[in-house]
Amino acid sequence: CYTMSNVEKRRAMERENMHGHEKWIVQSGTELAGSADRWVIQLRRSIRIFDDQMHS
Repeated sequence: CYTMSNVEKRRAMERENMHGHEKWIVQSGTELAGSADRWVIQLRRSIRIFDDQMHS
């Protein structure tokens, strides 16, 4: 009977955690993408205003 060493057990657990993590990242990522788009638009707008002030 082959018993896994502690290192291998930890690796297996980390792999499981990563898969759960990836699912969570994808779910929250789609939500974040929407708010990130809005954030980027606001950021670009404020940068444009800042540039106009700098050049005038």
